[in-house]
Amino acid sequence: MLKCDLRPVKPLSPYPYPWPFYTFFNCFPEAVGLDGCPVENLTETQDYDLIILGYTVWFLSPSIPITGFLKSPQARTLFKNKPVVTVIACRDMWLIAQEKMKAILEGLEARLLDNVV
Repeated sequence: MLKCDLRPVKPLSPYPYPWPFYTFFNCFPEAVGLDGCPVENLTETQDYDLIILGYTVWFLSPSIPITGFLKSPQARTLFKNKPVVTVIACRDMWLIAQEKMKAILEGLEARLLDNVV
């Protein structure tokens, strides 16, 4: 039997919506520098057969919350030696972000199978 779990990545300090003008542009250095932000731990994780990682693109980079999660010790354990398919919610200009994501996943020792945009 197939089972699918949805595990949203939530920053400890939520980002505002709609974004105030200066708040939006102040995120640029952290996004491009792949600094990430502290995120909540995922609950009830298991040994998955496949990870489908959906993310948005901020300033030609993976979003700050997803970068923060991927830099966490929990992600290191969860992604190690796992096949991953990335799904990007973006209209255009996603390729550079995906190249950065490839490098992050390689550092986690995950196996990137494919990307869906």
